[in-house]
Amino acid sequence: MEAAAIIGRFECLYEWGLQLDRDENEQLRALNALRNAFTGGEATHPQIDTTLTEYVDGSLPPDRFNEVAAHLETCTQCRADVDDLIRVRESIVSSRPRFAIAAAVAAIIALTVAFALIVERRQQPQSHPIKPIAHIQHPTGLGRAEWDAAVRVAHLPVPPIINELRARGEPLRGINNPTHVTMEPSGIVVESAQPPLQWTAIKDARYAVSIFRGTQVVIESAEITSNSWTPPKPLARGVTYEWQVEAKHGDTVTILPTPPAPPAMFHVLDEAAWREIEEAKRLLPNNHLLAGVLYARAGVRDRAVEELRASSDPAAASLLREIQRW
Repeated sequence: MEAAAIIGRFECLYEWGLQLDRDENEQLRALNALRNAFTGGEATHPQIDTTLTEYVDGSLPPDRFNEVAAHLETCTQCRADVDDLIRVRESIVSSRPRFAIAAAVAAIIALTVAFALIVERRQQPQSHPIKPIAHIQHPTGLGRAEWDAAVRVAHLPVPPIINELRARGEPLRGINNPTHVTMEPSGIVVESAQPPLQWTAIKDARYAVSIFRGTQVVIESAEITSNSWTPPKPLARGVTYEWQVEAKHGDTVTILPTPPAPPAMFHVLDEAAWREIEEAKRLLPNNHLLAGVLYARAGVRDRAVEELRASSDPAAASLLREIQRW
């Protein structure tokens, strides 16, 4: 695009930039209209302002989503456009109207240049070999292609960490099970680094909670009367913890869980998996199937169930049933 045309376009874009004090969806619609001014629709490629934008937002119907994902595996132009849309969306979200006119105009200039480059790229023949979609990386370093593949998964086997927690928590053989006591979380992966702990209440009892990392006490509570407690500071991510409750009732002291019951153990979701899930939810807030699959792969069963129940994708139902059998 000629420089004079871009400068001319700025004369009307300035006033448009002053109107960016709107909600995010309205800003996206305006930017999509601007993109259309610089790029024309092509019969052989998904439309940038509708199909690819909905693909990035995770709002495409499942069948159409799969069609676009298949197209992206062989089309370097559209893969590059998807990466551009992701960056544009991030720019919009981070450039909230509270940053005033200067930030809005700066965003317009950056986006206009980006759109001009897209037009130029689309006008040039492809002279380089098509790379596998797995080589395309999201700006944060996370693989967008991996997310595309994740929503097409057919099965969600029990993650190794869940098997490890359960294997280490088997009751001793040859000994009758003690009185049932509920300890939550136990035998699961938790998303929060400050997970709330709950246990079966004992009437008129006072409690003291201890969390262990191996044999080392990480944190202890003061004496409390409630049968729930949340650590006052975050636990380390990617670490397995064991916890117990000392219940005092008169002169009687009971350790929960009562031996020979298995210890109450949980694993805090590791940093890399947590950041990937947070990034996926931020960029694709409507894609509950993707969030559910990512949670399931990380072993966060309760959140996976919650996201898959919220998904309207037909594939979510079968994956949900599989997770519920873990």
